[in-house]
Amino acid sequence: MPPSALSDAPPDPARADGGGDANRGNRVPAPRGGGHRRFGRIALITVALATLAYWVFVFMGGGVGKNPDYLSDRAWVRGAERTCRAARTRIDALPRASTTPTKETRASVIERADAELRAMVRRLGTRVPSGSDGTVVRAWLKDYANYVRDREDYVRRLRANGRARFFVTDRSGKPVDEVIDDFASMNEMRSCMTPGDVG
Repeated sequence: MPPSALSDAPPDPARADGGGDANRGNRVPAPRGGGHRRFGRIALITVALATLAYWVFVFMGGGVGKNPDYLSDRAWVRGAERTCRAARTRIDALPRASTTPTKETRASVIERADAELRAMVRRLGTRVPSGSDGTVVRAWLKDYANYVRDREDYVRRLRANGRARFFVTDRSGKPVDEVIDDFASMNEMRSCMTPGDVG
């Protein structure tokens, strides 16, 4: 063999490490990015499990704070709804104040409705629930009493001036009739909402 052939030929890597062709078949290529893919899968599974756990927690009622205006004494709530429904039935049987032909007729109709509301509030106040429920109910009944007084004031002004307008007291920057209605609606006492008969 010519000398140039020996000097110019590139070395055989397989032979240089002594393994030859026999070792070449046993080599396993190193994985590319395998660790990153594994971490990504773990992260996705963790997020999915956390999301599932969160929604199970929510649907089971966890983490939902009880509104302080929601009454625990549901027996009182049912009794209050019956009391209010009876009063509303009598009020709804009256002529609609907004359709009455004269200011005197209008004032008289509102007065009759006011008498029903006063009696309703008085009956509700005879059986106030105990504990924190009682505190909330007393505040609500006080709001209702203020609302009735607003109606009475309107009747007096209406008799003096047929163009008088109906105004209600504010409580914490909110019209008191809205405060009353929000409480009644939250506690499923829809008959206890303000009648809306004045217009």
